[in-house]
Amino acid sequence: MELTIKNKFFSLGGSSKVLDENSKDAFIVKGKFFTITAKKFVYDLNGNKLFTIRNKFWHLFRRKALVYDANKRLVARVIRNFRIRQVYTIEGAQEEIKVVANGPIGLGFDMSILMGGREIGHIKRPYVQWTDTFNVTFDDPQDAAILVALVIGIDNIQDQAKNANS
Repeated sequence: MELTIKNKFFSLGGSSKVLDENSKDAFIVKGKFFTITAKKFVYDLNGNKLFTIRNKFWHLFRRKALVYDANKRLVARVIRNFRIRQVYTIEGAQEEIKVVANGPIGLGFDMSILMGGREIGHIKRPYVQWTDTFNVTFDDPQDAAILVALVIGIDNIQDQAKNANS
């Protein structure tokens, strides 16, 4: 299964489109207009809130995004780690999840999603784009919503790092 997560070209809150393989809406992602922590919400097509994602405001060395379920329970921490390759660790999941770069991080990237050491999906970001776009491939359709939330968390972390360096 494949989803495309594409940030809207003009959006005051940082909303995104999530499309399935047939270019039909799969989820709704809305960003909050004025927030220090880049808060975003993932909804199903019926308007039910599935996840809230926000950056951790205070951080020392590693940037983090927090993912909450519809009941406001923290379900995952997306943590940006730097080693030889860029790695994101997902804490709080039932099994250890890592998102690992398959090469150098540049304008675009290819990352593997590993759960318990086995690959469960890929995140690709095209080299040429007008807005941030992520293609997520995975096998289990039940993973779709949480993977969208994790990719939004990774995008929030990257945007926060980019804004801090400019």
